Amino acid sequence: MTRWHAGAKQGRSGRVLGVDWYELNEQAVDPYLVWADLSGLRSIAREGAPGGDVATPDEALRIAVQFRPGDAPPELHGIQWHPLPSACGAQFATAFVRACDLRDVLLHPHVLRVELGFRAPAGHRLAESATPPTPPSRKRTKRPTVAVIDFGCAFAHERFRRLDSGTWRSRIAWLWDQGHTPDVGETTWHAVPEPGYGRELGADDIDVLLAAHGQDGRVDEDAVYRSARYDSVQPVLMHGTHVLDIAAGEDPAATEQSTADIIFVQLPDFAIDDTSGGSMVTHVLDALGYILARAGEATPLVVNLSYGAMAGPHDGSTLVETAMDALIEDAMGPGDRATAKPPHRYLGIVLPAGNSFCADGHAQATLSGARRQQTLHWQVQADNPTDAFLEVWYPRESGQWVEVEVAAPGGQSGAAGVDRIATLRAGPDDEPIAAIVHRRHASAGLTDAVALVALAPTRTRDGGRPAAPAGVWTVTIRLVDEAPAATAVPIHVWIERDDPPIGSGAPPRQSFLLTGALPLGANDEGPADSVVQRRSTCNSIANGARTIVVGACTAQKGEFRAMAAYSSAGPTRNPRRVDLRAPSGTSGQDPGATNWPDLVAPAEISSALSGCLAAGTRSGVQVRMNGTSVAAPQVARAIADRYLQAESKSPGTTGMGQHVVRARPPRRLEIRALDVPRAGRGLLVNPLRD
Repeated sequence: MTRWHAGAKQGRSGRVLGVDWYELNEQAVDPYLVWADLSGLRSIAREGAPGGDVATPDEALRIAVQFRPGDAPPELHGIQWHPLPSACGAQFATAFVRACDLRDVLLHPHVLRVELGFRAPAGHRLAESATPPTPPSRKRTKRPTVAVIDFGCAFAHERFRRLDSGTWRSRIAWLWDQGHTPDVGETTWHAVPEPGYGRELGADDIDVLLAAHGQDGRVDEDAVYRSARYDSVQPVLMHGTHVLDIAAGEDPAATEQSTADIIFVQLPDFAIDDTSGGSMVTHVLDALGYILARAGEATPLVVNLSYGAMAGPHDGSTLVETAMDALIEDAMGPGDRATAKPPHRYLGIVLPAGNSFCADGHAQATLSGARRQQTLHWQVQADNPTDAFLEVWYPRESGQWVEVEVAAPGGQSGAAGVDRIATLRAGPDDEPIAAIVHRRHASAGLTDAVALVALAPTRTRDGGRPAAPAGVWTVTIRLVDEAPAATAVPIHVWIERDDPPIGSGAPPRQSFLLTGALPLGANDEGPADSVVQRRSTCNSIANGARTIVVGACTAQKGEFRAMAAYSSAGPTRNPRRVDLRAPSGTSGQDPGATNWPDLVAPAEISSALSGCLAAGTRSGVQVRMNGTSVAAPQVARAIADRYLQAESKSPGTTGMGQHVVRARPPRRLEIRALDVPRAGRGLLVNPLRD
């Protein structure tokens, strides 16, 4: 009979990493790492076997690490660290480690926090020794570089090349495909030695492919992809191609001086299939390091990451948010406009606000003597091949007073207080189908404790892993009997994103909270006393101090009509978004700056015609896609366009991104032209917040 187990050995340690998690209660541990270990790392994707077999102790894992300020990456088990280029006192790195060595990394005094990324392909070697290709022989210019981190880059498309004296030249300076390794004897693709995985093409490599499969000014794009053994753009609509066209696509007749250079990092398909973003932190950090290395000293550099998740602390404290802030500050300065020297380069990172405003994925309440518990009903979809997650966040100092209880649809219930783990299993030695991982100290959260409720898939890929039941799971957060009557604990609950991948045709699988209320109108935040809230639904990696967050709106003939009904809203928790007008050395917290988004751009034509037109995966084909993912690259393009105008001294624009919209809470907006400093002035740390 399936029942909950709490406190026993099987609820404290997993099958692979050799960690007794109760011994690490004082460490900042990622609760998802605990769940992954309990499930034999089946929930962690890898190329060729996403979420399938149980890992072995010798298997290589990709991790992301933040070291303590002033401490060097440790010499440990021969691990080859790949640090991000940052000089802001915060040190970040990624690395491949053996599963059996991860405990020593977690316990090392130089390590502040660790997040698990993905399982390396079978047979992966921990050390790679490949020679990087010679960079393309392109003349150094002050033109902007637009970098896109996404999936599905149609690199042979005419929007990303130009005709130079009858010869096609690629505008894509570098393409890194993170999901595949070069074949033995490969001559088209090159290994990427620094991160130690994936394959890349330089502009000269793409030019060779275009010349080999072009005739009379035409290019056989299908032949290019077959020759390159590149199958990531078979459907007509691919997210990355659409986003890249909005951010940097141009007519092939455009001159070199009027176009931005392009760097594209293609995320692996297994990471895209896992829309919860479980492995995204390592891929994004590696992508940012790669972009900065390949861009060199080129300035300005604008990075678009049209991706995100729903759960998390929403206070800017996640590892990837902290790293992005540090990289921007390293390039741009600390943010004091009155005294800061001009930055040595412009670096902007543009993120979407998220599409979860109407997802019923956030709840908010305060536990007190008058209201000692809050019960939520969590609808979990049937036929879901991925894990489902719910997070409960509350102030760390209240940890001793809070308990989280979970009841499965069959009625079995279990509970875990802080620094405890409870698992739902058919037997003591069986793999859990659900767990409560309740931690006072986690890898994210500035001053918070977190309880992670994790469920196995409701449809498993093989007969080895037990499935969790679909239906309504009941989650109760309560104050324990010993809590003083005057105790007041604000709680926030978020459900993690679990959409089917774009273009998969799969049925909906996103879980949600049952509200028991009538549906609200578009852009209606609902009653202030409602437990399920549409506020604070922003992208969980877009709460940092220096990134640019973009929402979506409906616009007709250049006129703003309304916010898109799905576009997520703020504010953040424990806000730490920086007021760039604050004097150096002050807290710099501006409550007005915490409301989301910073800017919006059109993603809908009308209520009857949704989406923006942009490139399909073959030249001459346009497709529509909506969401804040297509709003963000319009801002990235607008920034690049302004620098191009400054360089060419042209008063015009290239069309897209002429105007963006600045948000005014609550969801009231005003049209505002984008004001970016001319190249060389660079006195505004963030030109979108003045």
